[in-house]
Amino acid sequence: MIREFPGIIVVLLYLVAVPPILARHRDARILHQDGVCSRFFVLMNLLQLMAALPIKMMLRWVINLK
Repeated sequence: MIREFPGIIVVLLYLVAVPPILARHRDARILHQDGVCSRFFVLMNLLQLMAALPIKMMLRWVINLK
């Protein structure tokens, strides 16, 4: 478990910290309308999960990650 702990932290930061950072760059009034904020965060998480596959592929090729 100690070996996996840094990876778990990185993945959690990737999924939790990136959407608020991206939301800060958008118009705040639009994000606080009914349901727009939750839809934005769902969309961001889905896009992050799609981007995780090429990231994983690159890590496997570069540092032989299994």
